[in-house]
Amino acid sequence: MQKSLRAASVFLLLACGGVTAAGRVPAVPLGQDFVLEVGQTVLVEGAGFGITFVAVTEDSRCPADVTCVWAGNATVELKVSMTDAADTTVTLNTDLEPKVTTIGGHELRLVALAPVPRSDVRIAASAYSATLRVGKIEIEPAAGRDAAADPRAIAAVGAADITSVKARP
Repeated sequence: MQKSLRAASVFLLLACGGVTAAGRVPAVPLGQDFVLEVGQTVLVEGAGFGITFVAVTEDSRCPADVTCVWAGNATVELKVSMTDAADTTVTLNTDLEPKVTTIGGHELRLVALAPVPRSDVRIAASAYSATLRVGKIEIEPAAGRDAAADPRAIAAVGAADITSVKARP
């Protein structure tokens, strides 16, 4: 009962921001890039959470019409609303780390931030759009084990045998 109430409250919370003209929150598929504008919310299909683009909290990227020594960095703030946990604020960067974070067995990556700055134009806070991607995390076993051939073998692989983690669609 409590879990279903929590899921309903998360849905209502998500529905308050980023709603389409049809009155529903758009859904995005795993493994594909999607664009969020400031204030917009999407549900991630099969992931059990939604993402809201809250704001760009810093933008020191080098303007396109200027030659810079350093490319600069922009920082975006995202709110992740999960059906079975409290909301989480995530901060991702364009050039510095972290550019990626892990959420409930999924990888959330900042792919790009638009618009690109220009020296003669100030970007309004509401004018930003972030390109993001969410992928499922797949655990790869150590060399010599072929868990990919038999998915049940992943359960038999010990934590010490895990060499890397990668996202997949």
